[in-house]
Amino acid sequence: MSKIVLYKSLFDCYPTLGDEYKKISKKLPCISIKSLEGFIYEFTNKDKFVSKALQVLDATKEQLFIKEMNIYLCVMENSGGTDKIQDYYKIWKYLKKQGYGIDNFNMGYEYKTMLNNSVVYCGNAKFEFRDMDKALNILYDNQNYSFIYITSDKTLTIDNKVKELYDMLLNENIKKIAYEAFDFSSLYDNMHFNDSIIKILSDGEELCMDIIQRCKSEEE
Repeated sequence: MSKIVLYKSLFDCYPTLGDEYKKISKKLPCISIKSLEGFIYEFTNKDKFVSKALQVLDATKEQLFIKEMNIYLCVMENSGGTDKIQDYYKIWKYLKKQGYGIDNFNMGYEYKTMLNNSVVYCGNAKFEFRDMDKALNILYDNQNYSFIYITSDKTLTIDNKVKELYDMLLNENIKKIAYEAFDFSSLYDNMHFNDSIIKILSDGEELCMDIIQRCKSEEE
């Protein structure tokens, strides 16, 4: 059975990450996690999972300050093929080619960079809550290479802001937590109060959607 679990901190949700996180971060992030969790076999049907995830997000819209915040789909893509093919498709053309309905998204700058000696493109597309199902479909299919960022920042589609974000997330000098391609530890520390990240992840047995929200620390 699927369930909703509220974790007061990162380490309530991922207890094995405590020692690793302390090695790469000067301070522990003040975040809470609301997680939709279920066994893989319950959600092999993507439509079923997305429908359930939408119910959870719709019920938490006020807590996520959706009306006041900006919602971004954040994606890293390596479309394969030759450099010429990758430079043509980048991110947004490639996602459209794959059949994802992102025409209503405000597709921002596509940042070309290197990860593990391979060329990748990274970018953010701003969208409205009514298109959340389309973004969740992409997260479901690209679990370690995409996330949704709900933030007060209005500028995350422009060139220098995209570059700044992914230079932080793709820092290869920092050991990544778990199996993710991104170093979220740095982003957790730099999120504004009430900013949230939505991720879909699986560990082979369980599939979950985590809503990770920045809280106020005692010092703030």
